[in-house]
Amino acid sequence: MFTKATKIVSSALWLVCFAPHGKSETLSFGQFTGIFSNVGNAGNQADSLPHVGYNGSVGFGSVSYNYKISKYETTVGQYVEFLNAVAPVVSQFGLYNPSSGIIFNNGSYSVGTGRGSANKPITYVSYYDALRYINWIANGATANASTEEGSYTIANGGSDSGSISGRNSNALFVLPTENEWYKAAYNFGMTSTDYSGSPTDSLDQYPNLYGRNLGTTVDVGSYTSGFYGTFDMGGNVWEYNETKYTNILDYEVFGIRGGAYGGYSGYDQDASFRGDTYYLTNSQTGQDENVGFRIALVPEPSAFSLLAVGLGVVLRRRRRTI
Repeated sequence: MFTKATKIVSSALWLVCFAPHGKSETLSFGQFTGIFSNVGNAGNQADSLPHVGYNGSVGFGSVSYNYKISKYETTVGQYVEFLNAVAPVVSQFGLYNPSSGIIFNNGSYSVGTGRGSANKPITYVSYYDALRYINWIANGATANASTEEGSYTIANGGSDSGSISGRNSNALFVLPTENEWYKAAYNFGMTSTDYSGSPTDSLDQYPNLYGRNLGTTVDVGSYTSGFYGTFDMGGNVWEYNETKYTNILDYEVFGIRGGAYGGYSGYDQDASFRGDTYYLTNSQTGQDENVGFRIALVPEPSAFSLLAVGLGVVLRRRRRTI
């Protein structure tokens, strides 16, 4: 795996990966730039509060290691960079949906207006689209970098389809597990089991939920940040996590968490809502106007190393207190 990548283990990169929580780091290489928040307090206990709602929710949020999670939902602008980089396979794997607001013209993709603006969260993407985007990053975020192997191995892949290996043992860039996502959203860093019932970015300012009646997405980071410095975990769009449920009828069903500007109004942002893709507009692919994703960066089990890809890697640290 990661044939284009060089793993660097050094005290400097240790600090990049595992700076104290509340710090954010900008990582840039290839055609990818992302801002990540550090999630500390390794070994925290799981949530024991009886958040009882749709599908129920108890026992989530315990993570034994420090990790980083994207400060913002993946944006249209970031996804456009991906589409242009892997243009030869976009149609084969169904990576582009014009409903996302992204413009396709003369063989290239560009940001649009409204939903398709650069800083809006990407929507109308499937679970497979999210994993392929992550594989592209894991392989250097360069032109024609593989979308089918890296953090995840996707065998016999087609449009919004394929056999997924699960997270590979040496994966660094990943789709958050349900526990990783849940901790970043609801945990206050305490060692007790007393979590918030709403994402910590929602406590002081009502986020972009169904009840706001905005009717569409807003720029990422428009409201307050949470305990770990993340934004929009309680609104804007629902977000995929790694969870794959048993198939329902002929549909593959994947986990979603958070809250969105439309739909599921009774459970928006609540920890009680353990959502899935079965009831989305397009259950077959999971693509929906209310669903996007964010990515995470986790330590490799054998060594806490950060991925440096290809030649001319640019790795910038921007430390600031949230």
